[in-house]
Amino acid sequence: MTSRVDRLHTDRGVSAESWLGMRFQGEDFQALRGPLVYLALAEDDSPLYIGMSVGGIGRLFSRHHHAWKDHPVNEIAYVLVYPVGTKRDARALETCLIQDLKPRWNRAHITDFAGIADRLGMTVMATRDLGRKLRESHNERV
Repeated sequence: MTSRVDRLHTDRGVSAESWLGMRFQGEDFQALRGPLVYLALAEDDSPLYIGMSVGGIGRLFSRHHHAWKDHPVNEIAYVLVYPVGTKRDARALETCLIQDLKPRWNRAHITDFAGIADRLGMTVMATRDLGRKLRESHNERV
C-alpha cells in the first residue's frame, strides 16, 4: 500500500529509493531543541568532528558552521546526537569526547583533565569516568 506522501513524491518524479523519511516521536523534538553534543563520523566510524549546541540541532545544520566551511561534508557518513540536560553537561561531554576520540576536524584536542575538571567544577576522577562511559557508549553503537 502506497502512502499519500509516497504518491506525492512519486508523482513529482522522486524515486522511492531517494526519498528517505525519518520518523520522530514528540519527545524527540523536545530533546533536539535543547543542549546536545553531536559527532560527525566517517564511513569507517572514525570521528571527523565533535561539537555542541545549547540551542538544539539547528547549529549542526547551519551552513555557516566553521567545520562545514573548512571541510568537505560529503566525507560525513552519519551523525550521532546526544541530547543532554544543561549547557554544562554538553560542554563536559564534548570535552571528554574530543579528548578521547581526537576527531580530525576539531581545531584543538583537549589534553588536560585537571584543567577540564576545574573549569567544569568536577573532580578529575568524575571527568575521566564520564569520558570512559561515553567512550563505551560510542563503541557499543559502532
